[in-house]
Amino acid sequence: MGFFSLLKREWLEHKATFIWVPLIVSALIVVFTLSMYQATSDVVIETSQESREVIDGVVHVREDKRAVSLSEVLAGKDGAWKAADVRDYFHIPLVAIVLFGLLSSTLDERKDGSILFFKSMPVSDTETILSKYVFMAWVAPLVTLGCILLLQLALATWSSFNPNSWPQFAGQGVGGYLQFSANTIVSYALYGLWALPAFAFVLLIGAWANRGALLWVIGIPLGISVVEMMVNKTEHVEDFLLRHLSPKLQVDLSSPNAGSDLLAQTITVDFWLGVIIGLGLLGLAVYCRRTRNEI
Repeated sequence: MGFFSLLKREWLEHKATFIWVPLIVSALIVVFTLSMYQATSDVVIETSQESREVIDGVVHVREDKRAVSLSEVLAGKDGAWKAADVRDYFHIPLVAIVLFGLLSSTLDERKDGSILFFKSMPVSDTETILSKYVFMAWVAPLVTLGCILLLQLALATWSSFNPNSWPQFAGQGVGGYLQFSANTIVSYALYGLWALPAFAFVLLIGAWANRGALLWVIGIPLGISVVEMMVNKTEHVEDFLLRHLSPKLQVDLSSPNAGSDLLAQTITVDFWLGVIIGLGLLGLAVYCRRTRNEI
């Protein structure tokens, strides 16, 4: 059984989730977009925007209220609102199913005893753990990536013919769409390394915990964060985890300079510190799989 066969095994076990979730999200976006097509300037809502002014050394905060059409708000034309990005609606579901997939990929084989069968195959524990990670981080999300690019193309085309429809997605026009696609693909490729510490930690818990694996996944980082807050009054651990779960790598993918910003992200200390920590956790996951078989 080679590495490709290990990836195929993971696909057969998890394909339903990684196919249906992005398809359902795509369908919901399409339905909502079509329903909001009926929003016109006849529908008016109240909106407000704060402004600050320093007078004689004192900061005065003023809140300006005004009425705007619902179509302007939904289209992102009102300054207080940001135009929608189709990627935003896929990120949270994708991260959620990847985390649960990583946890179950090492936990379930220990629960049902199938790990003993797979250990009899001519593959090492290192290859198996790496195949699980590569599949969850890069292979399985390909369906979501395809849905994002196709939906972006369809809705950008829709928006070009219906300027008051919701939402005004980034990347209208051929040039804009190509830039959008390139930024999305590069972000997707780098995300597997960016999220390595968080993903590898979940994989490790699945290979280690006998009971309450999900509680360990939540409880360990939460406990460390609480202790850090009580001792140092800081939130470095929490910030680190949240940053490395952020699908956009600290970069605004809608920016014209997103491509260069994404590549610049790979030479930061934060990026490589996460990679080093993640590789260490993967090593521990390999050790646990070698020593902790059945539950």
